[in-house]
Amino acid sequence: MSLMASGDGSTGVVERLPVVTIVTAADSLAAVSMLETTVSSVARQSSVAWELVVAVGPTVLPEVEALARRVGVNVGRGGYSTAVVVPFHGAVAEGWSAAIASASGHYVMVIDAGTSIAVDAVSVVCSEMERHGYRSGGELASIDGLPGLIYGDEDTVDGDGRRGNGFYKPSFSPDRLRVQDYLGEAVMYRRDLVKQVGGLRAEYGMSARYDLSLRVAEQAECIVHIPAILVNVAKIEGRAETDGSLAAVVQEHLIRTRFPGQVVEERVVDDGLINRQSVVAALAPRLDRHPNVSIIIPTGGSSRVVRGRRQRLVDLALDSLTKTDYPNIEIVVVFDRNSDMELQHEVGQLLLGRPHRLVQDNRRFNYSQACNLGAAQASGEVLVFLNDDTEIVNRDWLDRLVMYATHPQIGAVGVKLLYEDGRLQHTGVWAREGHVSHRYSGFDASHNGVRGSLIVQLNCSAVTAACMAVERFKFEHVGGFCTDLPLAFNDVDLCFKLQMAGFRSMVDNDNVVTHLESSSRNPSTHQWELDHVHARWRPTMYFDPYENPNNTGRDCDEYPPTPPEMADDRWRTSRFQRNGRIWRRAPITVDDLCSDRLTWTWGDSTELVEVGRGAAIGQSS
Repeated sequence: MSLMASGDGSTGVVERLPVVTIVTAADSLAAVSMLETTVSSVARQSSVAWELVVAVGPTVLPEVEALARRVGVNVGRGGYSTAVVVPFHGAVAEGWSAAIASASGHYVMVIDAGTSIAVDAVSVVCSEMERHGYRSGGELASIDGLPGLIYGDEDTVDGDGRRGNGFYKPSFSPDRLRVQDYLGEAVMYRRDLVKQVGGLRAEYGMSARYDLSLRVAEQAECIVHIPAILVNVAKIEGRAETDGSLAAVVQEHLIRTRFPGQVVEERVVDDGLINRQSVVAALAPRLDRHPNVSIIIPTGGSSRVVRGRRQRLVDLALDSLTKTDYPNIEIVVVFDRNSDMELQHEVGQLLLGRPHRLVQDNRRFNYSQACNLGAAQASGEVLVFLNDDTEIVNRDWLDRLVMYATHPQIGAVGVKLLYEDGRLQHTGVWAREGHVSHRYSGFDASHNGVRGSLIVQLNCSAVTAACMAVERFKFEHVGGFCTDLPLAFNDVDLCFKLQMAGFRSMVDNDNVVTHLESSSRNPSTHQWELDHVHARWRPTMYFDPYENPNNTGRDCDEYPPTPPEMADDRWRTSRFQRNGRIWRRAPITVDDLCSDRLTWTWGDSTELVEVGRGAAIGQSS
């Protein structure tokens, strides 16, 4: 029997377990009034494989039972298409906890009274379970094969039933979830993992659901994002979103995961999209150790008018490094062949008293070559590549880079770059339709982004090498920068290689660096550069795991469409269709990376794509 078929109750216990238990709570007559929207949306599900558990305060128990019968939901002891009413005392989170204890579905979804779920929400989860091994007939070799957490997109609905303000989320972004509950209500937890982590902890009040998301995500081996609107959140005027508990939830998460940071404050963000605020945690580094960091600065000694005066850029960059609090730094300056001895002498004088190395590259200028040569000469465990036309803003900028770069699953770490006029240049690089671009480039620096995306840490496909940190062993593991890309896209290529090797890229939007480059300047790239990187990374540049296909790219890449659209399967798998042809990513091994060759399958044929690591690090041509 298919998971989405109706049953007569005569099959085995495993088969008859509901797929999803929807949990909600009502503690007042006002909440019961809102609850009708929720219960009605559950009753309209296209699949019968659901169970509804409603926790109710003792004073409104009769009203809830009458409501369930009025909208056509059977009240019983649970099972397919049945509502269970559970009494509770205390805050709403206490009700959620009591309701979860009575749930019998494979997955549990915790939503507020007034939130409705999309008519196909349970069917989509059924399909996802079957994709992961839950076969027709209810057979399941092991529940461990199912995703530990499934989440979707969401929008809002007002009192007149008007929908809007869609929040189209990225695929799982652990560095964002660390500081913000971007998963929201459209999330389903595998019930055995909920039990394993100790259930929902009601003492965390309004952050109890976020706390559960963090703890389940820590244990889940597979997390699936479904790029479709699964819930419609009630739009309530003046609804508060914090009770001060989020900081404690995040701090516990940092301790559990041994992340070298600490929460310093809660930030309340109002991005204007919904009449409720988004709350995020601001982190500060709390490093257990300070590994040696090599800051690699390629330069030709060029000058430019900065703040009304003509100045040599590398001098400004080196002077700004004196503001750095980090205690263990080495500065490596790589001069190109046009640099004269006078420049080298003057730079050496600026660096007197600070650990440094001066390196001469007599080859034709190639940014990738210069960075690789600097890395070969450097001694640091962490490499920071820095343009000579940058200025440091935060004194703890290196502590922040090290905090993330030394994480075992993070590859390249970028920062928020501002143009000299104060506008945004870089908050992460995103791939779309065969191109890569900077999100929100040219926007005012005060812009919060959709749901605070410009003030939190984000995972992204790539970050710019104008200021980039990466651990040495990871950099060497993928062969450094590709020297076939001397100017443009070499940072994108490096991040793609790190991604293939299992290291995600991320941008720290709390770490701000000024890039002394005109915001009116049109950065020039050549068609051959685009062709070259496209030939190497064609499927990757069409499939960005941190980009939602429902975003239109109008004004900024996160701008949502109206009405919301259902995305196809290609955005949550490694197999997708483009121009009538099916591309599928073949398994990548370390040997593939070291041999400069990656294999992609195209229909029934196989194509070998060269992704050369470039010349060996520090090698002269």
